[in-house]
Amino acid sequence: LFLYVLGGALVGLGSMSYFFAQILEHHAEDNIQHTLNTQVELLESQLGRIEESTTALAAAVMIMHQIGIKEAENYKKLAFQFFQIRPPLVMGNGFGQRPFQIIPSREWYWPYFYVDPGVPNALGERLPAPNDQIRYTDLFREDNYPQQSYYTEPVTVSRMLWTEPYDWYDITMTSCLKPFFDDNTGVMLGVAGSDVNVTD
Repeated sequence: LFLYVLGGALVGLGSMSYFFAQILEHHAEDNIQHTLNTQVELLESQLGRIEESTTALAAAVMIMHQIGIKEAENYKKLAFQFFQIRPPLVMGNGFGQRPFQIIPSREWYWPYFYVDPGVPNALGERLPAPNDQIRYTDLFREDNYPQQSYYTEPVTVSRMLWTEPYDWYDITMTSCLKPFFDDNTGVMLGVAGSDVNVTD
């Protein structure tokens, strides 16, 4: 009788333990899923802001082009203004023209500002104080952007895209790239881009 009662008790305890373990496991899975969903929604929101900022830069370049502004310095200032108001995850941005489309006197031109990564081979020149944590470069002069995938891919597909992560001068990053077009002729004028450090 004792063994019968003890065996029944052990079976009951074992069943209850299994039942509670299943409840705890499902509860833990629900908590993990909720946390992941929250993080994904936050990331999607941040990436959405980057897409909006890139689209706004492209639109600003298009407007300047439409009103006849042809001086490179004005477009450089525009790119810097957008860099200053960039979303938090953006480490660099700018735009690259198609041949002779924005600055008629130049075949290629991509004014690009980015956060100084503090590595020896960083491209471009550091800006003077109080902006000495920022670097500027023309990506044609120093990176030959017409040969780079961050230019050729959006030109080929003719739509906004995110790149797969890639290494760029000791920075692993991904880029949001937006081709933009002349409203009257439909000719592609260039590509606006925003870069995100993948580690961030």
